[in-house]
Amino acid sequence: GELVKGNTTYKISWQAKGINLPAEPIALELSSDNGTTWSKIASTTNSGSYDWKTPTANSNQNLIRATISDTTGHFKKTKSASAFTIDSLPPVLTISNPAGGETLAAGSTLALNWATVESLPATTPVRIEYSLDGVTWTLLGDYELNGTTNFSLPQASSSIAQIRFTATDLAGNKTAVTSAPFTIDYTPPT
Repeated sequence: GELVKGNTTYKISWQAKGINLPAEPIALELSSDNGTTWSKIASTTNSGSYDWKTPTANSNQNLIRATISDTTGHFKKTKSASAFTIDSLPPVLTISNPAGGETLAAGSTLALNWATVESLPATTPVRIEYSLDGVTWTLLGDYELNGTTNFSLPQASSSIAQIRFTATDLAGNKTAVTSAPFTIDYTPPT
């Protein structure tokens, strides 16, 4: 099924025709238990779509049901073809290196270590960037969810250099972790 980010706007679409329709002939409902129970999302006009604010509760058994009713008591119900997942949880991302506080020579190699845990199995690669000033970030690349890579430090001096790791799951939930500052020394001894 589809993967939907929690606590965001999602467009529910339908096609319905009828005569003797009231002002709000469409009833939209959500089931988070694969159709056992249903809760009301909204009653709305027959515009063909509704912008729904998704819940924050995580479930992989969600269905949407639309019911069209006319003023004479006739109605028709239809529901999602398959269950979909609502995911509100960002990935958990930890870094073990750099720890921060290091003083490293410009041009030397720094090993970067990280690990990602996601409640759902699908997560995009981890994006790694560095900054010499805490404002401007330069992309190092996109890497596996758990790993180690070597970073050749730039030929520049900084007392506030940092590495930022960002993990984004397929629903769009994001976690960014930034290392504590470390020093890159480009000044030769005198």
